[in-house]
Amino acid sequence: MSEITLTVNEHRFDYVSEIKPERSDNGIIEALTPQQKYRDANSSFIHRYGWGPFCRFSIPTQWIGKSGVYVLCSCNEIMYIGETQDLGTRFNQGYGTISPRNCFDGGQETNCRINTHIRDEVVAGNSVSLFYRETENRAELESELVEHINPPWNREPGENSQAINELHEDTTGYQGKYMPLSEYLQTVDKNQIELSFSEIEEVLGFSLPKSAHKFDAWWSNGSKPHSKAWLEAGWKVTDYSFSNQVVRFNQIQQ
Repeated sequence: MSEITLTVNEHRFDYVSEIKPERSDNGIIEALTPQQKYRDANSSFIHRYGWGPFCRFSIPTQWIGKSGVYVLCSCNEIMYIGETQDLGTRFNQGYGTISPRNCFDGGQETNCRINTHIRDEVVAGNSVSLFYRETENRAELESELVEHINPPWNREPGENSQAINELHEDTTGYQGKYMPLSEYLQTVDKNQIELSFSEIEEVLGFSLPKSAHKFDAWWSNGSKPHSKAWLEAGWKVTDYSFSNQVVRFNQIQQ
């Protein structure tokens, strides 16, 4: 075992490994979008952390079955503290491999969130290291350390982020950047409407993101800000075509 250790609030943690996301043949970190593989994708809502992109990684199998508290560090800063009954399974089958189902409501939001944080950190050129302390009082120790350290990945994303602000809007109505689309749909006096991508962009006053032209998940009736724009206006997406660049909306029957 490595002699590298980390001391957190007088508790010693042993070094496990560096988290190294898998890369393509040309050295680029993978950008995985498993949402599209979920069989019920078009009838389920993607949760707020389920969009990715994600990466794939694993830690040495010798850590399977280890119970205790773990710490993720980057740039000499503690980024996340968690507890687990099985460290190897938590990282190799949880954080390190995001299943299509976990991207949707009812899935493991934390797995998606931590995977995305790790990928972003490594893409930025930083290394992420994992430390572990075996203990029977893992829940108590985790609570103590999180309260004392308040690591950034244990918190909800900052309120200054526009995307997160939109996710936490006042529930009386949608108020985000896609509000022009919401307002437009509220003026439609029929039960169904087809809009081209360019027509939607004209309504919005800006271009749709590249993901709207490539990924089925973008058009799911989920919890992301843009989908809240049509859902809270009383509409849902029932069909779309990337080749024809057309979206069909139907009014939600009350």
